[in-house]
This record gives sequence, C-alpha cells and structure tokens, in this order.
Amino acid sequence: MAATRLTLLGIGLILSAAGCSRAREMRDFDSDAAKRTLVAALDAWKKGQAASLERHVPPIRFIDDDLSAGLQLIGYDLRSPNRNIRFGESILVELQLRSKQGKAIQRTAAYQVALTPRLAVFRVDA
Repeated sequence: MAATRLTLLGIGLILSAAGCSRAREMRDFDSDAAKRTLVAALDAWKKGQAASLERHVPPIRFIDDDLSAGLQLIGYDLRSPNRNIRFGESILVELQLRSKQGKAIQRTAAYQVALTPRLAVFRVDA
C-alpha cells in the first residue's frame, strides 16, 4: 500500500512538473526569436538551401509539404509581420511558389514555431 502511494505521488509530481514546464514555456516564449526562426527557414527555402538548416547554428528543423514535393519558393510575405507571436499560435504566410513544371502558385500557409527543446518550423495547414 505504501509503495502504491509512493508511486502515485511520484506520478503526480512528474505530471505537475510537466505542467509547470509548459506554463513556463508559454510565459517565456520569445516572439522575436520565433519570427527570426521562421524567416531563416523560409529564406533558406527561397535560396534553395533548406537542407542546410540542419547545419544552421542552432539547427532548425523545417517541415513543409510543398518543400517536400519539390516546389520552389519564389517569395513570401508574413501576413501580420508586426504582430507578436504567442506560444502555439499559427503564423500565416503568403507563399509565391513555382512547380517543377514552372507553373506559378500562390497560397496561404500556416506555420507554428517551436523554440524548445530545439528550433523547429512546422507547416500546420491541411
């Protein structure tokens, strides 16, 4: 019985610490760092250097279906460039793309940026 209580107490402490950690991350989220990370990822894609992001200091993980499909990024515009980004919030970006066949494509993409445990930019729209 004592071992069960101790185990439950340990689980409770772990869950509590995880919740505190997430709350601290939300409170300490750096909007400027998130924008810099997103812009670095998009600029690398635009220059045809997205693969180099893993060697960036610090490394950036960048996941985008259009990049994976081989589309070229010709240009982009952050929809609200002066707005602060909050933890877990999507950032809308207008993308100007070119297909492998040379067709121009314009679309709005939503990205989320993670700053911990490592930098990452993820496309979140369907």
